[in-house]
Amino acid sequence: MNMQIDLHPNYRICSMSPVEVTVELSTWTRDEMISWLCWCHPEGTYFDKEALLAYGHVLWRNEAAELILHKIGV
Repeated sequence: MNMQIDLHPNYRICSMSPVEVTVELSTWTRDEMISWLCWCHPEGTYFDKEALLAYGHVLWRNEAAELILHKIGV
């Protein structure tokens, strides 16, 4: 059984190498990244309306990618 195939998509990037994660994230939309961040850290402030109120700006795609890399320890 191939564990990579059996992993839920949200877990799949956690088992990738740093290069694989970077390539994978380059194919994701900003909304996909925000969805992953909400799944990983439900208490976070990632949606535009919440981020504007809390921080005065929205979470940009490159910032979302950096947060994901940080969350998975890359």
